[in-house]
Amino acid sequence: MEIIKPERKLYPLVWAWLNSQFSHSPLVPDKLGKYQVFTSDTSQAPAVDGGYWSRPDLAAMLYSRARFLPVWSASLYTFEVKTADGISEASVYEAIAHRRYANYSVLVWQGSPTAEKNNPIVELCRHFGIGAVTVEVPSDPNNYHIHTPAERSEIDPFVIDQFVDRRFPREARMNIENWLEEMGWKQFPREGTI
Repeated sequence: MEIIKPERKLYPLVWAWLNSQFSHSPLVPDKLGKYQVFTSDTSQAPAVDGGYWSRPDLAAMLYSRARFLPVWSASLYTFEVKTADGISEASVYEAIAHRRYANYSVLVWQGSPTAEKNNPIVELCRHFGIGAVTVEVPSDPNNYHIHTPAERSEIDPFVIDQFVDRRFPREARMNIENWLEEMGWKQFPREGTI
């Protein structure tokens, strides 16, 4: 296995997986209907709310619609990404810290799926409801192995809204707003506008 370093070199590879395979993975609850996913590299976004471990590396907003009822569902996923030699128990606690503003928190690291059996990191993720994903070849979107899905946390929608507003770049926010408008969502005007 070729170990990729530093950690930031993994972000675009994991981001490509988020945009291609994530919504079909066991990390996403099996529901009828289709999903719309908007992803962002949030590693450099300012952590306005501050605090230790307050900046996930990647994030994804996932929208779905019920088939026969006029009901929408939205979930924010955060992803903490680690190198093969950067993974530790502290990584799990870092992912746990992201649950304060995300419905699902996932830890992704480079490692062999077979070498992860009875791994204390996977067990710790499972214990705390954090998703655990290993990938031996990060550039291959079909190489990601989900050891345990994340458990859903109920987060105030305004906390999620604020996270997206502060951490997703303007272009990503505009893509979300435009897509929601196409789907019939009428947003409230921003403060100071008519």
